Amino acid sequence: MADTLASDLFVPEVAARYGRQKFVENMDAMKFIGPEGSGAPIELVNDPVFASEGQYFSMPVFKRIASLGTKRDLTSVSAVTDLELTSGDEKAVKVHKKLGSVSRSLDAGRLSRASDEELSAEIGMQFGEATASMVIETILNAARGAIAAMTSTLHTKDSWSATVRTNLSRTLINAIKAKLGDSRSKLTAVICRSESMQDLIDEYLGAGVQGIADVATQSGIIKSSLGVDIVMRDSAALTTADAGFNKSHLLAMGPGAIKIGFSLPMTVYPPFLDTSKEQVLVRARGDVDYWVGIKGMGYNSGAGGANPTDAVLLSSANWSVVYSDHREVLLAELIHNAEAFA
Repeated sequence: MADTLASDLFVPEVAARYGRQKFVENMDAMKFIGPEGSGAPIELVNDPVFASEGQYFSMPVFKRIASLGTKRDLTSVSAVTDLELTSGDEKAVKVHKKLGSVSRSLDAGRLSRASDEELSAEIGMQFGEATASMVIETILNAARGAIAAMTSTLHTKDSWSATVRTNLSRTLINAIKAKLGDSRSKLTAVICRSESMQDLIDEYLGAGVQGIADVATQSGIIKSSLGVDIVMRDSAALTTADAGFNKSHLLAMGPGAIKIGFSLPMTVYPPFLDTSKEQVLVRARGDVDYWVGIKGMGYNSGAGGANPTDAVLLSSANWSVVYSDHREVLLAELIHNAEAFA
């Protein structure tokens, strides 16, 4: 009689293959993620240096030299004064996440009609979807925390009211782009919740749209009039409960504004047979480690510490200014109401 093994129910190689495929699908849906140098707002960096030991690493940048060009005195013979070339560190931080563990009894496995590949594929796809969701939440919370830490909240526009709705409109998107002054054109992408997107569509419908084809051009209108692509993501990081109405958060981004990378790609371990229970269990477990950094800002390791939660990344106290000019930070945030959101 053949033995029933843990590997008869769960094959980690199959789970990992399906998981990575699902992860890519979910990240591609964001539209704003691309390889380093692609011009995407969120750059995926594939550099072995960032897979090294340690919880933090620095991305050195040179500071702008103030008053570099000045009038030259044609009669003076005095010594010139050197201007110092200084640098700063856009410090990134690693985040360590686990997937599972997930258990299933051997008895259930024997009775199930699902093959080992079907079961492994299902677990893997759920692992991949969970990984994508965690990465996106980390990115959005880190972006909001870094924006809030900027001097005088230069890149934040708060139009929210507890008593009167200020719904999202193209006018407000235009106002948030204006936060970057003459660099406004560098803000090329916007991410918001579906309730906010509904406000934009309602605004467009109210302007006299007649047909389905006109509705379909809504995103094109935003692109042509404001120069930004827009994507929806009903993320917990893009809403805050508050008195009266809840707050909705919109993020505008430019090329390379956020950098992420994997120090431990999604890893699915061999199954573990647990005989300590009345029903013998097969356990599946995965891990994934990644890092996040914000252009022009540095993670404050002394305040936030290692392996931060999303709440830690969201706190402005855990980010420090590195930029010389605020326009180096290609991020801006709009806080507003949404009609469909309580």
